[in-house]
Amino acid sequence: KPRKRSIIWRWRRALFLVALAMLAGMTGVVVVFARTELPEIGDLNQSSYICASEVAAGTCSSDTAMARIQDEEGENRRIIALAEIPAPVKNAVVATEDRNFYEHDGLNPIGIARALFQNVKGGSVSQGGSTITQQYVKNAFDLTTEKAISRKAKEAILSIKLEQQMSKDEILEGYLNDIYFGRGAYGVAAASEAYFGRDVRTLTESEAALLAGL
Repeated sequence: KPRKRSIIWRWRRALFLVALAMLAGMTGVVVVFARTELPEIGDLNQSSYICASEVAAGTCSSDTAMARIQDEEGENRRIIALAEIPAPVKNAVVATEDRNFYEHDGLNPIGIARALFQNVKGGSVSQGGSTITQQYVKNAFDLTTEKAISRKAKEAILSIKLEQQMSKDEILEGYLNDIYFGRGAYGVAAASEAYFGRDVRTLTESEAALLAGL
């Protein structure tokens, strides 16, 4: 009576080819990672305010300005240091967008796997697995929004490299000053003025949660 071969033995050639392809893919990723240089992050454009002469120097803002001048691209943005952004705003954004932001190294494998599983299941909701670092990289380095494998691979490589050169707080500060909130407002400072007519430093927890949802 012929001995029954195990399923691994019967599929040995296919498994060998899969392992070989995975090894080649990993080698390619390592080579690309080594050759990819981190581009320089350019300065963000921000709005200018025109105030009356009696307004004290350093206090000209949306609350005291007679007019606001936006950049040539029409972006309404006011850059603010992370230390000046209230903790509820920072916590709400991190909890909504990337709750493991301070634990991962730029990528969240669990989030990517969960998003892939949801997308494979189909349905009307399509999920992404991008971390805050990946989102910041896509905006800061002006990567195309096309959902291509090559773009996602470059985004992942640049995210890992960025985490090696910048602290988490530096990345979060850049992200909170860069992202779009609607109503022409870029960054949390401009968003606070656009939606609540107040300085971001005065926002309540519920208002911070609303901005994070946006």
